Amino acid sequence: MIEVNGFNTSQATDASLTFVDVTLRDQRLRLLAGGGVYHRDRRSLFVADLHLGKDTTFRRHGLPVPKGSCEATLNRVAKMIDACEPAQLFFLGDMFHAKSSVSDEVDRAICAFRDRFSEIPMTLVRGNHDASFRKLPSRWAIDSCAENFIVDELRLCHHPVHCGDDKALALAGHLHPAFALGTVTERLGNLPCFWYTQGCLILPAIGEFTGTYRVRRQAADDRVWVVADETVLEIPNV
Repeated sequence: MIEVNGFNTSQATDASLTFVDVTLRDQRLRLLAGGGVYHRDRRSLFVADLHLGKDTTFRRHGLPVPKGSCEATLNRVAKMIDACEPAQLFFLGDMFHAKSSVSDEVDRAICAFRDRFSEIPMTLVRGNHDASFRKLPSRWAIDSCAENFIVDELRLCHHPVHCGDDKALALAGHLHPAFALGTVTERLGNLPCFWYTQGCLILPAIGEFTGTYRVRRQAADDRVWVVADETVLEIPNV
């Protein structure tokens, strides 16, 4: 049991990766401290908003951003793959910051990542930053599709959607959600979070230099899990 700012939560650890198991709309999910979601029945891993190459874009515009963020981001995904051993990987949009951001460094990092996990099928659900990628380079061996891709009763999106009375559960990204944790805000700032609202689970951004959107609960049954110090913590709706 872990206590943060007066809130208690149970958590589990597997292969040095902390997680919380939840069931949303009959879908058994594992929320990972790395920012991804593992579907326990489908053995699928979902991640969002890597924004690979954003550091390249920043440097091109004169901002002194160090190299290596692409490799660091992919290493975070690799850690989740090693922990969960998924049968499939889905990127829920904005895998890239822009087509012009795909430098030789980014290309090499993706190729190395793909070679390491060559046995795992990977699919990009295109987001707004991926719009120029109608087809990814064949050497990456990553399929792509438009959002609102339906897999059984999962609706895979980049932009969040409200499912309402629909039985499907939507998984999305785009917002880079974060939560201001009560009186410790000044010390911790906005913490990346998973946000479940109106039938849609919105994942935190995986990439660096992405910024955040502060979550404000929209309904009484909204749920929020923050990621802090490699721990996933559910914040009660009080």
